[in-house]
Amino acid sequence: MLNPFRPLAALALLGTLAGCVGVAPPVVIEPVPLAGPPVPIMESLTPPPVPLAAYGSSCIAGFYQCQLRVSSLVGSECACPGIGAPSYGVVR
Repeated sequence: MLNPFRPLAALALLGTLAGCVGVAPPVVIEPVPLAGPPVPIMESLTPPPVPLAAYGSSCIAGFYQCQLRVSSLVGSECACPGIGAPSYGVVR
């Protein structure tokens, strides 16, 4: 036999739940600590060094030495006219 109070109890439970008004608690976000202290960024007051280029006008190729018509970078390759074939050397 069916209990007559069972449907009434279910309706009473639904009635009490329907009247409930809930408020979610506030969400607190904790800051994450960094790996270490922040490093200050300091700008340099002087510009970065610029490589200097030196120019030379004499070519030294073995025991030959000749003057170049146009100045070239020191240390670059050059050629002096030799006997039969040019001699290759370095600008000084």
